[in-house]
Amino acid sequence: RETLRLADLAGQRWVRHGTVLGTSFQQRMEGRLKRDRIVLEHGMEADDTPSVMMLVAAGYGIALLPDSVRLFAPP
Repeated sequence: RETLRLADLAGQRWVRHGTVLGTSFQQRMEGRLKRDRIVLEHGMEADDTPSVMMLVAAGYGIALLPDSVRLFAPP
């Protein structure tokens, strides 16, 4: 699809930044998910954005990242 709503992601496994190094973008997304009562299954955590992207590319789940990271996305 060209667009997704956050609600479309409910129940998906979420690859995210670790709680110590979580980004402000991630914190905003978590707040929005909580406010909208959208529950994602917590999956693996990574220390940095490239590691999050590699875990997604390997099929470990989805990630909620800013659009700007697409410049660095693996195939």
